[in-house]
Amino acid sequence: KSGSVVLAGTSSVTATDVTMSVANASGFSRGEILKVKAVDDLGFNVEYLYVTGSKRYSEDPNMAYLTGSLDSASNAPPIDPDGIAGELYVGRGYGGIGPSQISSSISYISGAISIPNAGDAPTLGATDTIYINNTGSLSAQNIIKIDEERMKITKISGSVPVIGAAGLKASASLNVIRDFHDTVPSIHKHGATVTKIDPDMEFLAGLVSTARPYQEGQVLVSTGKYASGTDWNGRFDYQQNVSSVDGNGKYKLVSGSTHLTTTNKKDATSLQIYATDQSGSSHDSLYSLFDKGSYIVLLVDSPHSSDAEWYRYRVTGNPSFTGTGATSVHTFPIALNQDFYVSGSNKNTANEAVEFWFMSNIQDVSSGYIMMNANPNDPYSPYMDFVERTGPDVYDLQLRTRLGDLSGLSSAYLYGDEEPGFGLYTENGFFRGAIHAMTGSIHGILHIATTQGGIETGEKVSMGRNVYGSNDGIIFGTSGYNYWWTTGDFRVGSEAKYLDFNNSAGTFKLKTDDISLSGSSTFRLHGNSTDSKIRLGTSADAITSTTGTGTYLDNSGIFRVGEATSGDNFIYFDGTSVQIKSSDLDINASGVLRISGSSAGAAIRMGSSGGPTGSLDTGNSGVFMDHNGKWAFVQSSDAYVRYDSALEIKTPTLELDTSNIEISSTQASMSLGDGKIVLQGASTSSITVGAANSIKLSDDGTDRFMAVGKDDFSEFDQLTAG
Repeated sequence: KSGSVVLAGTSSVTATDVTMSVANASGFSRGEILKVKAVDDLGFNVEYLYVTGSKRYSEDPNMAYLTGSLDSASNAPPIDPDGIAGELYVGRGYGGIGPSQISSSISYISGAISIPNAGDAPTLGATDTIYINNTGSLSAQNIIKIDEERMKITKISGSVPVIGAAGLKASASLNVIRDFHDTVPSIHKHGATVTKIDPDMEFLAGLVSTARPYQEGQVLVSTGKYASGTDWNGRFDYQQNVSSVDGNGKYKLVSGSTHLTTTNKKDATSLQIYATDQSGSSHDSLYSLFDKGSYIVLLVDSPHSSDAEWYRYRVTGNPSFTGTGATSVHTFPIALNQDFYVSGSNKNTANEAVEFWFMSNIQDVSSGYIMMNANPNDPYSPYMDFVERTGPDVYDLQLRTRLGDLSGLSSAYLYGDEEPGFGLYTENGFFRGAIHAMTGSIHGILHIATTQGGIETGEKVSMGRNVYGSNDGIIFGTSGYNYWWTTGDFRVGSEAKYLDFNNSAGTFKLKTDDISLSGSSTFRLHGNSTDSKIRLGTSADAITSTTGTGTYLDNSGIFRVGEATSGDNFIYFDGTSVQIKSSDLDINASGVLRISGSSAGAAIRMGSSGGPTGSLDTGNSGVFMDHNGKWAFVQSSDAYVRYDSALEIKTPTLELDTSNIEISSTQASMSLGDGKIVLQGASTSSITVGAANSIKLSDDGTDRFMAVGKDDFSEFDQLTAG
């Protein structure tokens, strides 16, 4: 099937080395048997090796330097320019098998086994359930033999009671595929011996295999790969396509970081699958043998049904696993195998019964032929065709490549071009040098690496159709954070900081730590929608003209700054009037502070309830001033100063102390000229003029008199009236 040579990290390998450097590690996979022939001074020797694994140097960051130049300054050529050299991990001296290693008797059947049939004809390759006394070392995918018929085990269930002779009642049931390895279905009597067969050992029986040293240049040839796949009847039941693969019947299908449960299953790049299926059967041994180049078929709905949905994937890289045995989780890098799929109704597989069919790479029909046509009588020659056989029938053929005159090809191959002339038609092209052309078209995806190795690592620019899911356009990298779609949508930045324009939704989002906008003359934001607006705040999407803390402006001129209008601190224009509400308001003007209103009702009002409604309103405390000069300062209906048509002052008490005038309602007194004239309205009322030798008019309620130079009525002769 394939060949390679020992490169020799050293110039040779010993008879006990289990790691070999080879020129092409991609030609081999786990489970293959390699044949090595050598003739030298030691004589003729044959050794069989069992491949347990492989690794390309280009896939190992610590060894990838081997694929590139070791000295870029001198432009030294790379050691492995194709990136296919690597290591093989092998078991040595495989062969020399004795009969006991090929088969072993492990049990016997409980109850007779009949021939499956449809009418009078036996059914070949049928599935069946049989019962045996003891499962011993059997596991799913093992081959057993009963009499001369071979069967392949697809499932093992626990003990069940089966009618039989004493000692044979405790039995296990086996789901099997009958007449395996082209044997004949037969009737088997109760108690017939069950023998386990090892096909690998059977193949090697009688071969002489001697481990020995090899020198650089030794050729290794693969003889095939065995027991690494199932046929149509060996499908496995799974139920849940979930993000956490941690139990029986669970798996996860992804494309990059996107979990695929409904649409785009054909774009899957990885499959994680639990070793134990929905029925409780473990397939760890089979999954551990599956390698690059093998095939996995996902059957969502039977291909024979009207709602058929199925996908055939090819394992594209080195599989890996975590855990052990029945609880292990196997991860397979995959890609759709050519165009082998039917998407049907894109059924949701999050919790849906599906089947997996693991196909060995040796089951792939990949033979074909090369045809050269230079017939001068053929108007469409000369050309060379590479044709692949895709099935067993006579017309199961597919043209893969044509080199030469392309005019004989259908325009469907050439994207509608009716006159293609000479050229190359093929599915894939890999070029090491430059490509020169006058024009060209890419009908799928064009990938451009932005760093060395960027195509493989995702450091690339991709342009074309379906570059990210079903999106067409340009994407930078594979994270989905930087793109420009043909719909007009674009996004740049990272997950946390970005500029995002969604043309279909009509949204523009900018998220960053700091933003700086400048314009040398005019800075303009324009929106022609009837619902255009600017909103700023920690929860900007929820801000309206009246709710949410932040800033709101819309195309009708309505704006608000600060808290919601139900709060205590905001400036709000509702399209008609402006409201300013603040716990504290500080207006500071170095020159003139002017508040102007041209309306007939223009006024300034302040107060807890909005202030007085007019200059005569004493029911609302606060301040009122209008454009006609009327004003009022009101504490209550008993305490105010106002001017409407005359000045009015009403207060419970009045205390006035200014130059040359003092008035006190508490003392019921008035002083003019710093005490030169004093009016006293107490229980003894008086008017005093002058500070010294004053003239005093006094009334204490009993006596009334005027005194000049005297201070008290007692200083006069009170016996004579008048």
